[in-house]
Amino acid sequence: MDEYVNIRLKRDHLGQLIDSLDVQIEQWTATRDYLLDESSVTDVIIRECHKPEDAQWCVDFYSEIQDELRRQFPVAGGRSDNE
Repeated sequence: MDEYVNIRLKRDHLGQLIDSLDVQIEQWTATRDYLLDESSVTDVIIRECHKPEDAQWCVDFYSEIQDELRRQFPVAGGRSDNE
């Protein structure tokens, strides 16, 4: 069973955390894409990983965290989908 915790952050710190998750998701997505097709060229940092399914696991994991933060704090900031 998952254990839940309560944390207290300044609103701008939460926005920064959400932005950091955006970067993680972007990098792991680029890593997965690169592992699936090495010809996919990107200007995004590729993370150290050898299996596309491991990279996808990271994408899913960070996305789940980010989605939960945005669900609980919809006005916390972070990048919009238009950026």
